[in-house]
Amino acid sequence: PAVPDAGTLSRVWAEKASYSPFEPIVVHFTNADALSDIDWVGFFLAGDPHPSYLDLIYQRHVTDRSVTYDADLAEGVYNMRLFWDDSYTLEPSNVFVVE
Repeated sequence: PAVPDAGTLSRVWAEKASYSPFEPIVVHFTNADALSDIDWVGFFLAGDPHPSYLDLIYQRHVTDRSVTYDADLAEGVYNMRLFWDDSYTLEPSNVFVVE
C-alpha cells in the first residue's frame, strides 16, 4: 500500500486510491493511541464536516492494524479520518475515490 507522508506521527490510508462501487475497502492505520479507550476511523464525503460521517470503524487499544470495511459507498470522492478517544480530535486523514 502507498503510505502517506512519513512526517505524520499517526497515519490512516486506504490500500488503494480507487475502488469500485460497493467494493470492500482495506483500511490501514499506524501509530494510533494504544492508551485510548476508543479510537475510530470515520468515512466522509470529501469536504463534509466531522459530525457528518457516513460510517465508522471503532478500534480499542490498538496502534497498528489493517481492517476490511464492507463499504456501501456509491461513486464519489471520500475521506477517511482517524480520531482519538471517541472524540472529534482529528489525527490524520486520507482521500480515496469510488468510481
